[in-house]
Amino acid sequence: MTTHRARARMRTRRRGTAIVEFAVLLPFITLVFLIGTDWCQIFYAATTVNDCARRGALGASGLDFGDRELTESERISRGKAAATINGDTLTPALTADQVSVSTSGNYVTVTVDYDFHSTTGMMGFGSTWRLTRSVQMPIHP
Repeated sequence: MTTHRARARMRTRRRGTAIVEFAVLLPFITLVFLIGTDWCQIFYAATTVNDCARRGALGASGLDFGDRELTESERISRGKAAATINGDTLTPALTADQVSVSTSGNYVTVTVDYDFHSTTGMMGFGSTWRLTRSVQMPIHP
């Protein structure tokens, strides 16, 4: 009978050890989870900003609707409007002030600048990340 009691005591001690190990590791596991979540959000924001710049360049070039005779002010307004269509999925949403459109020769360039605010601050990397994407397309002839 004594061996049975000794085994039962060892099992209860081991259960206590597992709980202590889990309590020690829980903050580290939580930190890794939060940093992973932030990196996923940064990746999503970078992909969305890239898509906004591409859509803006397509709208400013005149290729989306086959517009051949656009003035420079029409190209700028169409580029900004097209770039901000998907920008509302970002938090905070992309505004027309964060989009710049320029023409040079037979090309139009759309640049989107977006400030991403992370949740955790990335342990010394800062809580604000500047995402900048530029796309250049030929102007519709």
